[in-house]
Amino acid sequence: MKPKGQDTIDAIREWAKDELKNGPSQVYELGKFFFAVSTGMVSLFLGVEKLGPNPHLTNSLIAAVMFFLISIFLALSMVIPRVWNLRGETDLYEEYINQIKNASTIVWIWFAMWLLGMFFGIIAIMC
Repeated sequence: MKPKGQDTIDAIREWAKDELKNGPSQVYELGKFFFAVSTGMVSLFLGVEKLGPNPHLTNSLIAAVMFFLISIFLALSMVIPRVWNLRGETDLYEEYINQIKNASTIVWIWFAMWLLGMFFGIIAIMC
């Protein structure tokens, strides 16, 4: 089957509609996953520290918890519903690109906070 010009246009149009409809739900699901990972890491590191022979809050454990708390708040910001203000002159493609950029930025910041939390958490457990 060779797609003709109109078939390709229709397929792209349907794909774009799907992306606009499902984009926010993908960010929502990703936010829920990030929230679970971040809270799990806080629980893991605090639990491991408590099980140790000498449980106490070290500076590195406090730093780890703080970075994980930041990552929890970032994950929560992903699940807050967005208000779309669409008008007749709104460019849906531009709005879509902005949503993708915002989600990507939050994901990378979350990942950096999570990595820093892991780094300081491992230091807290090892020392």
